[in-house]
Amino acid sequence: MDELSDLQRALSAALDDSTTLTMMLVGKSGVGKSTLVNAIFGREVAEVGVGGPVTGHITRHGLPGVPLVLYDTPGIELGRSAADVLDEIARHIRELQRGEQRDRLHFVLFCVRSWDGRFEQFEIDLVGRLAAEVPVFLVLTQCPAADDPAVSALAAHLDGLDLPVAEGRAFPVLAEPRTIGSMVLPAWGVAELAAAISRELPEAARRTLAAYQRVSSELRTAEGHEVIDRAVRMARAVALRPHIAIDDELRHVQAAMVARLMAVMNVDLDPAVVTLVVVEVAARLQFAWDYLAQPWVVLVRLLPSQRARAAEEATRRLGERMLDRCADIARRRMAGEELTPAQISWTLTKALSIEHLGSALTAER
Repeated sequence: MDELSDLQRALSAALDDSTTLTMMLVGKSGVGKSTLVNAIFGREVAEVGVGGPVTGHITRHGLPGVPLVLYDTPGIELGRSAADVLDEIARHIRELQRGEQRDRLHFVLFCVRSWDGRFEQFEIDLVGRLAAEVPVFLVLTQCPAADDPAVSALAAHLDGLDLPVAEGRAFPVLAEPRTIGSMVLPAWGVAELAAAISRELPEAARRTLAAYQRVSSELRTAEGHEVIDRAVRMARAVALRPHIAIDDELRHVQAAMVARLMAVMNVDLDPAVVTLVVVEVAARLQFAWDYLAQPWVVLVRLLPSQRARAAEEATRRLGERMLDRCADIARRRMAGEELTPAQISWTLTKALSIEHLGSALTAER
């Protein structure tokens, strides 16, 4: 079926509309660099990933099937002169940033242990050199609480240095719960750091972060709303073109929106799931737009402003319902539920109810 093939191509293009998120960890040994990045992504990126050394001091990690790349620096003080370490890290970042777009670094997490109480001159120099190439997030790790005296003292010291770091400040975090005697300190601060990183990223990399981070459902949902808003603007532009019938392009806009929402919300995009969903998209959206061929909606068909309004409303309603269904899948998975492709498809296609889509289009009746 040509229509189905076109929609499948639209979905595939939307699913490919992302990028590998590339980051680097910098800091002294034992500050919790690996713990931090593993907490952000909910998996052992820094320990289990497939990788190997790319310089004498830097190791590249990746995970099969996951668009994340991590460059890890084991310890900026390990038996070498500060100048040598600084030069090697800065040179490697410069090579990445001068290379292919797909290989460029998106940000650096520069980690400082909160109770160290000092920030040495070679660290100041390194931050400056790194920040000239890529956004640097200064992270205070192993922070028991925001009002801890050691944390406050180090944060005040760093603020006074006026370092060229992202958002002009350090981000205090406790990446994993910490037990002190009989007291357990909960993890905190990582979601705020992830939100700050998101604000610095280009659009495609931001979608990757939203999809694969595991600390903020709000970040993922916010990116989902961005996807919907972009699709609504595109739907309006299509509907305002000088033609009478709503053409296949509008269905492609909506199909691409569905695919991007599935990607941003990290729905398991098994080929079987994509096939089941795309069949429903083809059938349900075709039915919905057939409303526009009825005589009683001639005003909608003839007046561009009315067509645009109908297209906007139908696209937004579809997007909001699809986002809600994707969030439901995410919640069920976090609760430990195993979902089959058929269950995922059924959950998603509930968002494509004919009655719901039809109500958006007949509002102009």
